[in-house]
Amino acid sequence: MTSPASRLRVQISDLDAKIALLEAEIATLQHRKAQVQSQLAQLAYSIQRTIPPEIILEVFAHVLATVAPFPALKYEGFSPFYASLTLASICSDWRRLALASPWMWNCITVELTEGESNDAPPAALLELFLCRSGAAPLDIYVSTGKKTSETTIAAVIELFYRCSQRWRTFQLCVHPLGSLMLSALPKNLAQLQSLSLHGTICYPEDSAPVLDRISSPLLQSLYMSVFDPRLAAASLDQLSVVSLSRASLNGVYIHDVLQLLLFAPQLEVLTVASVLDQDRPHPDMLRADCLHTLVCNGPKLDIIRFATLPALRSLTLRELTVDHVQRESLDRFLQRSGCRVTHMQLQDVYDSNSVLWPCLQSFVHVEDLVLQFAGLGWPRGTLSGLGEYARDNAQLLPALRRLTLRGPSKEANLDGLVRLMENRATSATMSDVRKLAVHFQAPLDFSAEIAALKALDIEEVEVKDVPFEELLSLEYPMS
Repeated sequence: MTSPASRLRVQISDLDAKIALLEAEIATLQHRKAQVQSQLAQLAYSIQRTIPPEIILEVFAHVLATVAPFPALKYEGFSPFYASLTLASICSDWRRLALASPWMWNCITVELTEGESNDAPPAALLELFLCRSGAAPLDIYVSTGKKTSETTIAAVIELFYRCSQRWRTFQLCVHPLGSLMLSALPKNLAQLQSLSLHGTICYPEDSAPVLDRISSPLLQSLYMSVFDPRLAAASLDQLSVVSLSRASLNGVYIHDVLQLLLFAPQLEVLTVASVLDQDRPHPDMLRADCLHTLVCNGPKLDIIRFATLPALRSLTLRELTVDHVQRESLDRFLQRSGCRVTHMQLQDVYDSNSVLWPCLQSFVHVEDLVLQFAGLGWPRGTLSGLGEYARDNAQLLPALRRLTLRGPSKEANLDGLVRLMENRATSATMSDVRKLAVHFQAPLDFSAEIAALKALDIEEVEVKDVPFEELLSLEYPMS
């Protein structure tokens, strides 16, 4: 008779035998799995080899566009991530394609961070991109932190200056709390299409201004907001900008703005802010036949006083106090230009002596009107004045189709707006307003006025409470 211990040892031996069989089967399955994986890898590689290079390059373009339009070379800890480098590291075939495609390396964005440890730019990496971009036009974007040293910035700028003949886009954004000593731009910028300088940029006293006598026959977009008086001495009339179509100027003399109109006959969009007075004589009356969009920011209308703009369709006026002098300037401008302004924005435009609404009566072609007040909000009684004026002047904005009111509201009600719409509803010569939008911060109960507006068969009536942070922005796109 066997003992209990003997029986247990027999069971353990049987289990060990079964385990050994299972382990052998597992080893066989693992070997088979490895074979299948190898076959799959070979199949995938063979499929990849059969994909035409043009299709792979389309994939590359999609990846670069998806990651970011202008991926940044951030060297925090000196570990930049860049999609082009990643794609070129997948396999030897992809690497050959990437290295043979200069367009994968010609867009370079450098964000100069603020920490002391990041004070040395990755010059070797920038050189690598410049080398691999071949002869392709360059799109360069440089931004600085408020504590980035001028030595760091100058080293990067100097590197890009050496290839200025290939610039297509050059954008330099200096942090608002920082500053940069910048030497003049290279003179010959034959391929430059877009130039943007933003921030506090200074110049050595013994150097020429940054835009001194540059030649950019292909330049289409110019944005300057540099807040340095010496920029105004750059003599914009000496620039070769015959192809310029968009310009935004901040902190320049009115003489130079007018000269830009004279020497940029293809200019279509112009934004002007902080125009400076000077003793230099203004040019004679200028005519800009292609300008269709004008944005003026400031208390004066010097551009309108000295220019004829027959193609103007969109007009934005910001921070303007409308008085009888300004109204007369606008009336003479419209008569002289014969333009049909269809889109108009008035942002923080304040009325003195009840001139605003008579001034609007001159714009008989306006279809889209935006009235916006930020900061202190709507002057009390603005809408009431609109309603009263509309009741006695049947031709106020006869072509109006869309009206938007924005800003922190001090209006007690919307009765003035209701009277304006009711006046239009009873006139056979008025167009039908399709959309009415009221974007006030913390409005009162306007339910009665909204019901009255909807009863006038306006297609869309939108009244909403807009956060104050959103109202701080003066930008409000037209419909």
